[in-house]
Formats: sequence, C-alpha cells, structure tokens
Amino acid sequence: MKLDSITNGEVQLTPEMREVYKTIGGTPHLDGQYTVFGEVTEGLYLIEKMQMVETDKNDRPLEDIRILKATVTKDMPEPPKPKTTTKKTVKRPVTKKPRR
Repeated sequence: MKLDSITNGEVQLTPEMREVYKTIGGTPHLDGQYTVFGEVTEGLYLIEKMQMVETDKNDRPLEDIRILKATVTKDMPEPPKPKTTTKKTVKRPVTKKPRR
C-alpha cells in the first residue's frame, strides 16, 4: 500500500482503519501531528489542481506550491476566560487565654 511506502512502514493501521482512510480519506501519517485550522470555501478546483502535480519519491511536489493569499471569513470564537476564584477569609472567634 502507498501508506507503507510513504511512512517507511512506521504507521501501523488495522484493516478497518485502512478501509476508513480508503473510503473517507485523510492523511494517517499526519494524524496527531498537525492541526487542521481552516476550510476551503471557494476555489476547490485549485486544491484539486495542487493534488495532481508531479511529486518526487517523498511525495513532495517537484516545484514548490505557494499559497499567496488566504482570507479569514469568520472570526474564531474567543476562548473561555478562566474562572476567577476569590479567596474567602474565614474569621474565627478569638479565644482569650486565661491570665495566670
């Protein structure tokens, strides 16, 4: 399988996992190492065009492909603010020691 040659056999997948990658897609040798941070909303044909370029033995393009412009179309929600905890002061009754 192509995955074995790309990863030098370092990525071990069960037959079920291989079937998922074959039918649904994905990049198993990158899983757990990289974060997907966007989505193509226009110009998918360009991605398909990039997918078809000639590659070397390491599956890298023979010529660099550069993305010259990307647009953020939706702001990411702000992460939740950490909860602030207030220290409660517990007042204890003062007990007087008997005088001697």
